[in-house]
Amino acid sequence: MPIYLRLAIRSFLKQKAKAGLMIFSLIFCLSSIGILLNTSSGFEHQMQYSEKASNAADATIYTAKFNKDISSLNKIEGISAAESKSVLRSRAKINGIFHNIELTVLPDDTQTTINKINLVQGTGIRKDGMWFDSASGKTYRLAKSDKVTITFPGSKNTTLSVDGFIDDASKIPTSFSGLGYGYIKKSTLSNIGQPFFYNQVQLAYDHGLSAKQKKTALNKAKEELKAKDISIYRTENGSPTFFIRKTMVHSILSLLIILGILAFLLGFILITHLFHRLVKENIYSLSIQKVIGAKGTHIWKQYGFMIFIIGLILTLCSLPISYYASNYAISYLATKLNLNPISTAYYYSEYLLAMMVGLCFTIPFIASALPILKAAKKPIIHGLNGISSLSESSKKKKKKALFFHYSLLSFRNAFSKKTQVITNIVMLSFGGAIIVACMALNQSLGTIMNDMNKVWKYDIEWDVKSSLNKDDLLSLTKKIDGVKNVEGWTTRNTEVVSASGENNNALLYALPHDTVFIKPKLLKGEWLNRKNTDSIVVNSDFAATAGNLQPGESVTLKIGNNQKKVKVRGIISSDLKGPAVYMDEGAYSEWLSAQSFNRLLVGVKDHSSPSKVLTDGETFLQKNDIYIEGSDTVKEMNSRPREIIALIVRTLTISGAIFGIVGVFNLMTAMSVSVYERIQEIGIIRSLGGTNRKIVQLFMGESIIISLISWMLAAAMSYPLDMILGWKIGEALIHTRIPPILSTRGCIVWLLISLFIGVCSSILPVMKAAKHNLRDIL
Repeated sequence: MPIYLRLAIRSFLKQKAKAGLMIFSLIFCLSSIGILLNTSSGFEHQMQYSEKASNAADATIYTAKFNKDISSLNKIEGISAAESKSVLRSRAKINGIFHNIELTVLPDDTQTTINKINLVQGTGIRKDGMWFDSASGKTYRLAKSDKVTITFPGSKNTTLSVDGFIDDASKIPTSFSGLGYGYIKKSTLSNIGQPFFYNQVQLAYDHGLSAKQKKTALNKAKEELKAKDISIYRTENGSPTFFIRKTMVHSILSLLIILGILAFLLGFILITHLFHRLVKENIYSLSIQKVIGAKGTHIWKQYGFMIFIIGLILTLCSLPISYYASNYAISYLATKLNLNPISTAYYYSEYLLAMMVGLCFTIPFIASALPILKAAKKPIIHGLNGISSLSESSKKKKKKALFFHYSLLSFRNAFSKKTQVITNIVMLSFGGAIIVACMALNQSLGTIMNDMNKVWKYDIEWDVKSSLNKDDLLSLTKKIDGVKNVEGWTTRNTEVVSASGENNNALLYALPHDTVFIKPKLLKGEWLNRKNTDSIVVNSDFAATAGNLQPGESVTLKIGNNQKKVKVRGIISSDLKGPAVYMDEGAYSEWLSAQSFNRLLVGVKDHSSPSKVLTDGETFLQKNDIYIEGSDTVKEMNSRPREIIALIVRTLTISGAIFGIVGVFNLMTAMSVSVYERIQEIGIIRSLGGTNRKIVQLFMGESIIISLISWMLAAAMSYPLDMILGWKIGEALIHTRIPPILSTRGCIVWLLISLFIGVCSSILPVMKAAKHNLRDIL
């Protein structure tokens, strides 16, 4: 074996403790950035796979009921597939509780071309059976063969058996939407006694079409449907569920990747400094090698082999960690957001794999290049006299101490190596700032949610279908036991056409202008009033979607073949339910000659239970021939956005914890190296009568000083970081910036964590060093 290889191995084994700590810190840094990058890339891959596997609809046209053949749409240039769909609203009684169900009627062979579904558990649908999507099954705690009672308008209750569970990537998870998703066959619908009809047309475009070509193809499809006397209510371009997932997850991950890269750079600076100290200890040995004829290339070969060993260890450790951890994160996000599983069990980007392998070898090389270059060029005489020259330098700086105390020595030692201590402080501060900022963001989002919860001033709602006129329907509802007051609203989807001709979809609320059931937070303009019947109010979600719509602008509402030009009167804050338009109920009735409501909102009496009123009221209304299409409580409605917020904050907090752990390991590495370097100092203190307790206090004081400074810096950094997080998350969720705050609770929590880190990072290596024999130390 060449001598430079033997020297490299001997040097590595001699300094295995320091090298091991440095390698461990590097593994964690590389693994962290690998986890974040692969999670981002893997989630994008998961989205693309789900869209491709399900053949997600590029456009969905919502229509009136029809039973006509639309195969002619497949001949339109730019359209690769067109498919009719039947989607019904129904009620399902599961374990004694009514739930809102969106029921998709499948062909008898259950095969679809667009928005395909994937059976993951169970068997084919029988004549008296149905499927549920997996997310609904988990939410409702359903199992195969469970019995579900389905209710349709004008028919008796029908009991169906759960035959299986499917994955449907086109659906928003039930925990976020409050809507369950069921699937039955066309023949099953006939057996129930329900008429079959289509009410949707889904289109898939040819690959590679431009936005203009897609718009042309869509317009031709609409013209073809109108020629068949099929009324069109609204159109959705693309899959809104995929868009929501991308917006929410990518806004978080892109921010985390930026933070992760910054944390990695800070860790790299610390590793470079530690490598410098590692090489510095070998200066005397390297100088002796030069005396006996070793050249600079010999030194480079010696350390090059050591770098190769380090790179190999980093590769073998960081790749599996980032691989499994990132795939767990991808699986968690995919499950939470109701995506189809990836065909292969695990995912790792080829480009990321190459980058990670490259980093595992290049980072140690770059970190060691400058120290090795300095060592190779250092004059032999300086290297041989390195220890004495250092003592002389120390003698020059030595000043007469006025007094001595261990705390003073701790403070001096803490700042003896400025580069290392600054990097340690910044790394710890960075992780702490993210955790404090996440707690502040959670607090801000909680405040926003509480404000949103105050918007709705009622307790329960029913979506109804009735032939009764408005007054009779309201009078009947007031007879329900526990009802304090009631209002009738109409909600339906509408298309809103801007002055530029751009179409946007929104949920239209037709409500009394003097309603007591909503107290919105006005951002601009004013609320509805009796004088301005040809005006609407929009929420911030719609204003952002429609290109920053402002009060005073005119738009056109389209429902089927009916159009109405209105003026935007005001803009209210988001309620995390999507784009919405609010219109005076009287103006709506005059426009569409509406004779009844389709939604009943109820406030319950003070000592009444909303859930009991909901159940009893539903029974009462059904006995009076009023069909309930859906029901909900305001409490449940308000809890769903918290699920989304919890997912976001949880992701951010975990990432902050990762960065914090990187800082902790770097501090522990630095403190351990510091202890090993000052082993003789420990021996001198013990020889002068210093106890192990005093030695522990000395080093613990150093790390606590660093931890306290990092805590103060973390508190200061958390405010601008919370501002950035509030900007990114706010724009993604509610289309407005979330105001930043300084979280007192977060600062206190991180202070306690910082003190704990300071104690743990020093006590273990010091206790180990203090146990050595005094003669061996000296």
